[in-house]
Amino acid sequence: MKRSVAITVAVVAIAVLILIGIAGCGSSGGVEDERATEVTTEEQVEVEPAVPTGQTTTVTGEVVELACYLANNLTGPKHAVCAVSCAEGGAPLGILDKKAGKAYLIVLDHGDLMGAKSDMVLKKFKPYIAKDVIATGKIIQRGGLTGIAVASVKAAN
Repeated sequence: MKRSVAITVAVVAIAVLILIGIAGCGSSGGVEDERATEVTTEEQVEVEPAVPTGQTTTVTGEVVELACYLANNLTGPKHAVCAVSCAEGGAPLGILDKKAGKAYLIVLDHGDLMGAKSDMVLKKFKPYIAKDVIATGKIIQRGGLTGIAVASVKAAN
């Protein structure tokens, strides 16, 4: 159990670093970063397709900002101000199910994204950061990363 949690945390950490890197692309003040455009055939990695479990699932846990959670295990009300600030800066949000020992990357159902801006997750989940929620959606896995395509969310009692 501890090993699978450690693997999940490591995979989510890598995803966060990738997402932070993507968010930083184009923010170099007009200076082209050659590293961002240099991709050779040897560097390309074959990624398996997304695997929706097909199950609508309910996950209960704390909405966490994943960069601080992964790097420093920061959660809860004492971290709320920092978590909001980091999320507003582009860090991804997740749901930490402490009972299952699993963190889920929050994504929105693509039906919610039609014509939407990229900050829809933040807008929908900002009021819940550092609080427990009950989220319902489909679990999706790709490359060892687990996410939940959230259809509905409400505060947990």
